[in-house]
Amino acid sequence: MVPTRREFLERSAAALGAAYALPPLAGCARPAAPPTQAATNDHVLVIIELSGGNDGLSTVIPVDNDDYVRARPQLALRRNLLYLGADAPVALHPQLPALKELFDAGQLAILPAVGYPDSSRAHYRAMEIWHTGEPAKILPTGWLGRCGDRLIPDPQWAIQVGQAPELALQGAAFRALNIRATAPRYHGDLAYPDHPFAQHVQTVAQQIATGSAARVYYVSLGGFDTHARQKVLHERLLGVLSGSLGNLWRNLHQNGQDLRTVVLVFSEFGRSLAENSAGGTDHGAAGPVFLAGPAVRGGLLGPIPSLRPDALDRGAPRHSTDFRSVYATLLERWLEIDSRAILGPHWSTLPII
Repeated sequence: MVPTRREFLERSAAALGAAYALPPLAGCARPAAPPTQAATNDHVLVIIELSGGNDGLSTVIPVDNDDYVRARPQLALRRNLLYLGADAPVALHPQLPALKELFDAGQLAILPAVGYPDSSRAHYRAMEIWHTGEPAKILPTGWLGRCGDRLIPDPQWAIQVGQAPELALQGAAFRALNIRATAPRYHGDLAYPDHPFAQHVQTVAQQIATGSAARVYYVSLGGFDTHARQKVLHERLLGVLSGSLGNLWRNLHQNGQDLRTVVLVFSEFGRSLAENSAGGTDHGAAGPVFLAGPAVRGGLLGPIPSLRPDALDRGAPRHSTDFRSVYATLLERWLEIDSRAILGPHWSTLPII
């Protein structure tokens, strides 16, 4: 269950008191420091990658938007939406009840249009940009791998479940630990969806609950390249995402680990505003990003992208938030790592954590 605000404050106060009893933090990623430092806190970051280009306009859905309805005669969703408030300009897909529960509890931040200038629409290059944090050139290391390079060499600082570590987790010397799903498909009263991704997420929950030294977990859910038959395929994928994420939070809450965990959900790009003749959508630019957890300041953060024809980026919604500001926020406000040492130029942090 999602903890109440009172439970959150009481448990936060206890955690804060314990933190003040510890020695001063070392600052694990100051530019001049050698890579021989330990992580500064026990915070956990779980990253969920939606591979293939998630359709943001069928995930965070415009409400009463004529441009949306006109461009999507088959795909526009107008029934059973999960409304975020009487005056909210967007709603969630009906298959995302776990995200709606987190939003209602003030523990889900929705950034409706995240991307970067001149967005790539090629899967490999777009994912490479998100993994490295660098759109302008090709880098051999990922943003999390560079964090690992600056810490005491420990492959368990970051774990990828289910497949070989992504570029995001590769450093010059650091290599993340790769583990297979070890969790049973069902556990106690928590019925995870019958899908490999759900087993990967359950494995993450068990790793966190049993005291793993890892501070970053990475899992991927593929299948979002919905050029055809999107309505049915996308609905199934979002159901798997919601069921897995909801049970993750219940697991963490039962084990008292939710307060130290934040989840990031992203995709390499969004999709076109207009549907195509095959009942799908084509590659786009900006897309929604979710940040979840008791430590997250929930709500709708950032403007809703305009869907007017003259406001689109080659037929797709434009970005209003740069993804590197999201990374900088997670690095500085959650992992307590100097973002400039990882991302280069200073990127402003967001009022999320």
